Amino acid sequence: IANPDNFLQRAMGAGPYKWISYDNNKVTMEANTDYWAGAPGIQTVVFDYIQDANARVSALLTGQADIITRCSSEQLDRVKDDANYYVVDVPPLTQIVCIYQNNGTLASKEIRQALAFAIDRPAIVDGILMGVGKVPYSSIATNAPGYQEQPERYDFNPDKAKELLAGGDVSLTMATTTLVPHQKEIDQAIAQFLQDVGIKVNVTTLEVGAFRTSYNQYDLTLNTLASFNYDPDFVLGFYAGPTAEAVFHLADPAIPPMIEAQRTSSGEERLAKINDLAGYLWDIQPSLYLSDELWPFIVSSKVQNYDRVPVVGEPLLRFATKAE
Repeated sequence: IANPDNFLQRAMGAGPYKWISYDNNKVTMEANTDYWAGAPGIQTVVFDYIQDANARVSALLTGQADIITRCSSEQLDRVKDDANYYVVDVPPLTQIVCIYQNNGTLASKEIRQALAFAIDRPAIVDGILMGVGKVPYSSIATNAPGYQEQPERYDFNPDKAKELLAGGDVSLTMATTTLVPHQKEIDQAIAQFLQDVGIKVNVTTLEVGAFRTSYNQYDLTLNTLASFNYDPDFVLGFYAGPTAEAVFHLADPAIPPMIEAQRTSSGEERLAKINDLAGYLWDIQPSLYLSDELWPFIVSSKVQNYDRVPVVGEPLLRFATKAE
């Protein structure tokens, strides 16, 4: 506090691990032996970002990695019944969504609703994600406090989609990458479903970094919305203010008062207000709410007592130890 410029020097951290370095896509951390709750059991932790899913599981199987995150059904199958690995599956409050830019063609609620009817979400979850996900029938994840299935499910109905399109000539742009498990396969399925009802989709493949910085220049992009505190407000808050404009090109005056209403209430009243807001978003469909993301981790049996809490990227690594 006395020397605020110190905060500009580097990442520091006051938790069980201290930041050491960032080099070649790897973050190295060392145990904080003075941590108030006791030093972690593992001295050094290296986070390595490996973009390719096959390379990621290969790193695990060859011992180059001890834990891999956000695993797909294919990766889980690679270690099924193998005593050298175990799966930690504590679902966070996380959704895979197809983010729409709510401007241009997609400024029309009817067009967005047509997309919801045109896309067979259970077919994508069962056929591509292989059940490592769960289809919601509201704009919040199925494990979110306040979740209630909405009366209009937007079940797969190509005829209803065509009716809402009213014969209009609709053409959309989509960016794809490897950010979400099976992203390219899911994007291809979405594009095909839309083409089946007469919507033309122009797909551009991007590297992950380019995707992250340019996704809002495309009508459709697959991404993840997640709550870091297991409260649906964290996700619902995306749909108002500067964040909504930046992420969705969305500026709906009805949404901010509904966000405020659930933030200023408590208990059962708050859960009802959350559901009111979730129901409103479900009706206007500012995104395609594709699936809960279960986000399982595969852990080498050499890492003992590894656990995690149901928030994004919050492993309780300080309780784990490494077998010799």
